Amino acid sequence: MIILLFATFLSIFVGNFGLLTRNFSCSEAICGPRVSKCMLIKSCNCSMTPEDLVNKNCSCCKDCFHCLGELFTDCCSCVGLCRAAVPIDPRMAMRSYVESLNPAEDQISLFELVTAQPLSPDSKWTVHSFPTLEPGFFYKFNIEQRREEMESLINVNCTVAFLKQCLSVEKCRSACSSMGASAYRWFHTGCCECVGQNCIDFGIRESLCEECGELEELESNVVHLAKSDELSIRKYLFQKMATKGKQMAKGQKKIVEENKSTFIFYLIMSSCGCVCHFLIHYFFFTDGNVFSKSWLLYIISVIIQITALQFMRYLAKPVYSDTGHLLDGGVDLNLEGGISEYCKDAIILSFILQLLSLIHAYFWALYLLCPCFIIYKLWISVLAPWIFQPSPSEREPSAKKNMKLARKMNRLK
Repeated sequence: MIILLFATFLSIFVGNFGLLTRNFSCSEAICGPRVSKCMLIKSCNCSMTPEDLVNKNCSCCKDCFHCLGELFTDCCSCVGLCRAAVPIDPRMAMRSYVESLNPAEDQISLFELVTAQPLSPDSKWTVHSFPTLEPGFFYKFNIEQRREEMESLINVNCTVAFLKQCLSVEKCRSACSSMGASAYRWFHTGCCECVGQNCIDFGIRESLCEECGELEELESNVVHLAKSDELSIRKYLFQKMATKGKQMAKGQKKIVEENKSTFIFYLIMSSCGCVCHFLIHYFFFTDGNVFSKSWLLYIISVIIQITALQFMRYLAKPVYSDTGHLLDGGVDLNLEGGISEYCKDAIILSFILQLLSLIHAYFWALYLLCPCFIIYKLWISVLAPWIFQPSPSEREPSAKKNMKLARKMNRLK
């Protein structure tokens, strides 16, 4: 019975990772709870290969669609109903939005003034100048009759200014307008290019902002986060177990410091309980049989505490970049209602039972509180929502409402 109890207790931690390491193409933080529920109630358990979808042999696709509900777009790739998101296009830096500003005459002079070389050392932009037209432009496009007019443009330079930092499209427009630019080009990477009056093609089509993250940097950051199992799992557990009430905002460094002190406190508590019980029981209550029930129960309590401590260390492990910059401080072990609270409860319960069992061995029976609590959480989180879920006819209007709402949101975008 006690071995079964420990296995049940241990499975509550291991079970949290089974559905997370299955697919990198979907967001565990968003889809983990919903997908696990749909799998448990067998709404998404049929074959969903591309061949099944083409041949319309997917028997549970409709039920799976209703079960995923408003998270269908984000989570359909987790169960195979749709393909994974397309990776970042290497040509994204070439994609941009352009707009003419039509500045006043005095503003045009202002742009020429602020882009004149040399720039001040603290300038917030870099300037690039190049011929407005190539020498053979009028020959290429059969406009030799306007040669004199077009040839004059060859001696005119197009001047553009790239703001060093990334900006939103609204701030890019405002910045270029205040500089007196005739147009602007905003790249989808966040780079902002202000275009002068003599440019006929909205400046340069390549992102050249110095301090704005280049495409390679953006890709490396995305790949780093996508491949970071530990970061994804901690974010998932944080969002799953966090309470819905107000939470105090903490800095990542403060979370790391508090997690360290919390872990040391419970490590000392666990060590004191284990050492005290061992010494007192060995020197005063030992019967010479190391395989007695009392010793076996003590060993199980030690294993439970070690498991809880290792799980807390795993949750609280910070993530650093290659340059040593703190990316994520880990899950806050002091978060009220978080999964770390269950680890603390397991350590405290084991510590108390180790001391009380020195008075009488029957106190070990209080370990039965663990499976009772697990059954209670299983009922309110999984079984009750499954048993008392609405019928398909009741869910149909809700699904239609969600689809209409999704269409409206797409139109607004």
